[in-house]
Amino acid sequence: GTLQYSADRMLVAFLFVCVLACLWPLSVAQQLPLASYASLDVADIQWSGPIGFLLTSEGQVYRSDNQGFTWHAQTMPGGSSLYMISSILVDRVNSSSVIFLSEQAESWATKDAGASYYTMPIDDIQYVKMHPHLTGVVLGLTNCDTYSCKLAISQDLGVTWSRSSTSDWGQAEWAPTSVGADPIIIGFCSEFGYSLDLGRSFVVLFPRGRAGGMVLMSHFLFVGVLDDNDHVVLFVNKLAANNCTDRTAYRESVFPFGTELPVSYTLLDDTSGSVSLGVTFSQYNFLHWGNVYTSDKDGYHYTISMQHVQQDWGVFDWVPVLGIEGVYITSNITNWDQNTNNLTSKTYITWSNGAEWTPLVAPDHDIDGNPILCTGECSLNLRGPSSSAWEATPPVYSNANAIGLLIGVGTIGTGLLFDNTDLDTFFSRDAGMTWQYLMAGPSVYAFGDHGGIWIVAPTTAQTNSSRYTLDQGHSWSTFSFPSGPQGTQTQLQVSEIRTSPGGTGSTFMVVGRDVNTRQPAIVSIDFSRVWPRVCTDSDYEDWFPTDGRTGQPCVLGRQITYRRRIATAVCSSPDGLDHIVSMSNCTCTYEDWECDVGYDQAASDAEDGIVCVSSGTLPPDPPLDCPAGTTYTVSQGYRKVAGDTCQGGLTFPMTTKTCPSMSSTTMSGATTSEPAPDASTGSPVTPPAESPASNGLIAAVVVLSVALVAVLIVVALKNKKSRGAIVSLTNNLRARFSSSSPGYNRVSFLDSDL
Repeated sequence: GTLQYSADRMLVAFLFVCVLACLWPLSVAQQLPLASYASLDVADIQWSGPIGFLLTSEGQVYRSDNQGFTWHAQTMPGGSSLYMISSILVDRVNSSSVIFLSEQAESWATKDAGASYYTMPIDDIQYVKMHPHLTGVVLGLTNCDTYSCKLAISQDLGVTWSRSSTSDWGQAEWAPTSVGADPIIIGFCSEFGYSLDLGRSFVVLFPRGRAGGMVLMSHFLFVGVLDDNDHVVLFVNKLAANNCTDRTAYRESVFPFGTELPVSYTLLDDTSGSVSLGVTFSQYNFLHWGNVYTSDKDGYHYTISMQHVQQDWGVFDWVPVLGIEGVYITSNITNWDQNTNNLTSKTYITWSNGAEWTPLVAPDHDIDGNPILCTGECSLNLRGPSSSAWEATPPVYSNANAIGLLIGVGTIGTGLLFDNTDLDTFFSRDAGMTWQYLMAGPSVYAFGDHGGIWIVAPTTAQTNSSRYTLDQGHSWSTFSFPSGPQGTQTQLQVSEIRTSPGGTGSTFMVVGRDVNTRQPAIVSIDFSRVWPRVCTDSDYEDWFPTDGRTGQPCVLGRQITYRRRIATAVCSSPDGLDHIVSMSNCTCTYEDWECDVGYDQAASDAEDGIVCVSSGTLPPDPPLDCPAGTTYTVSQGYRKVAGDTCQGGLTFPMTTKTCPSMSSTTMSGATTSEPAPDASTGSPVTPPAESPASNGLIAAVVVLSVALVAVLIVVALKNKKSRGAIVSLTNNLRARFSSSSPGYNRVSFLDSDL
């Protein structure tokens, strides 16, 4: 009897354990996210691996060791707070090395991600740049006056510094990683040039009075240079191994401006094989719209991509879809020629680096599932980055680690008025080809866990909660904010939602203003325990982007197949499981070609493709840079879209000519010969190189704005949903305009102080 009783108890215990084991996944799935509250405002957040550093608007630094769930004020040796900091810089090679720059007090640094700090023994430092691939190597500009600074170099992360003997440095940058391993400095020391010995000597590329400003992008270097007629033209260097020190690698840019007078220039992007550049043409239009030009593969020759693009003081509605090269979203002002302040914009998408544009397709059903009748000129129109300056509406949001997913705020109709407040939130799972309703009203949003978590919150009303989905919008849950310092439930006026770099983590920071305390606040939400399981192979699908225009699922002349999580798979996706599966070139069609410099598109249809006709502003023939005996090429009016790798099929070969014996030369003496597009073989297909931009919320954008009396170089770091920190350098330049041939004008800006 006793044995039978013990056996029965063991059986019951065994069954109980089995039941717990079976129910355990369900119990995990039912767990709610964790939340914390902090009375902090956010000026910037930088990440040292999983360690976060938060900078407040008053210059105080806070640190988090749990992906932003809790924050702690940082103190220096002796107990004083780390304060009056203007910017935080993380070493790209060793993320544990961080500099805390102060323009008014002492600057600090850490080599162990904030476990300890030390003072940098340097005063009045205005600018710091870490070397792209040598850890601890730093350049800085100090003791700056109106026009120039002293150059200082540290090779031990600011512990010791050596100063240049000259005090004429106006700009200084490390040559990027792609141009070799040696620590080359490029910049202005009265003249534009470079240094190979950390600033101890300087080699001049453009003599005194010949150069007035530079902008370094990811793949191109731009320099403003005075020609022999005292006009300044824009020279471009397509960066390759050590060629930033080669004078002949700098070639003059060519723009088809006609008789229009440019006022400002905005370098938008160069990550997809060409340069996107915004131009404004008058003081009035500088506030509302400009034209966007795209370059050839070498960054020299520009054609019009989109006219009347909405912009606000150099911030253009030009949004890349991260993770998919060549796809951009922009807003076009449709009533630009009307005397009204309430302009109307229409949103377009390109799958070809700006060669062709189509309106966004509106959803088939509204938020309640009712059919939407949207025909003719009706389409989906979304807010862009320029709107962030005057309303709390974020631009279209994407993430390279949530491939194909987009969220934006806008409305359905023939256009979107500037003062339109009747806005809703929409999303796309196919990189913008089709769209669906996400929620009524405008909102802020973010992705986490490789797109497995979406979190949204309203922007136009106070709220005590946020909504989230674990299955890409198929079902939603509401999470209430925790109590604030007064013991009452937190009510926030939300301004933004942040997460860790790359959108791979599961902690979000809802940033706003606490209605009860009237103080800035952060509600941090940790979703790590909501997942019932880790994803397996069966939870993923193969997906490829396409614009649907042809039978080939091609973008920029290639078909790329991505591995990504199925929308309804409620599971956690470890880092690295989303990736490119395969890549192959497509056959060249009209979609792979665009009109060349000096040609306009006259027609486009499925049967005939594009037809390019002369605009009357053809480049000089022969070109200005044409040494006797060399050859150059003349276009038939077509060029392959920059970055396109299609093979075979349709081709437009160029004509090769020989430069005449009496050809004039420019300062560089370099030829502007353009190699014929190789449509028969195409370019080698390789997966896109991973860059810091692919691990952030949004790729890096560099802005160059040249006004009538000044050139403003603005570097916009878009790791905050295209609303990132802005760093500005100003040179006293005034705009000039010149003509190199009838009807063909060049960008020019003249430094009156040189």
